[in-house]
Amino acid sequence: MPGFTHESSDVAVRFHRESEWFLFSRVDGLFLWRIQANSERAVELFHRLAAHLDVVVDVAIEHPRDGTAWNGALRALQDVREAIGRARWPLASYGGVEFTLITPDDQLSLMPSLELVIYSRRDAWHARLEAEGVRQRATPPTAQWRSGDVPWAPAPELTAALAVLTSRLALEPGT
Repeated sequence: MPGFTHESSDVAVRFHRESEWFLFSRVDGLFLWRIQANSERAVELFHRLAAHLDVVVDVAIEHPRDGTAWNGALRALQDVREAIGRARWPLASYGGVEFTLITPDDQLSLMPSLELVIYSRRDAWHARLEAEGVRQRATPPTAQWRSGDVPWAPAPELTAALAVLTSRLALEPGT
């Protein structure tokens, strides 16, 4: 298109950056970040931020749609990130899964609403989020809608992806 230019060729910068933000607080001596982004970016950030965790993590997954949960201790981060990468599309498309990675100092969670939440004993995540292009806000924007208590719609593709993921990571059924 003649005369049409972009300040950046980075697609992530051109699309949806204004909708990516985080809130920061301290709760009972822990640092807390709540991160909002569009669904695909939230799952991408979950995958990318997980790279900053210890090489071994504990995994907890809850799938309220099916009433199932899985847990696994001392899983190799590399294997966990690979499994997340393979399940990106159904996680971003359907949401409704709480996926948590835990180390002695950090907890990184992808919530059912596709919000990311980080609890940490150290203040290391602020710079990492900004390096990803996510900016801090003082307050959240006004909500345009609320999900309420609407039941989750069936998502067979997500259920199948979780079955593969939990099997690949040898996770145990949990509560």
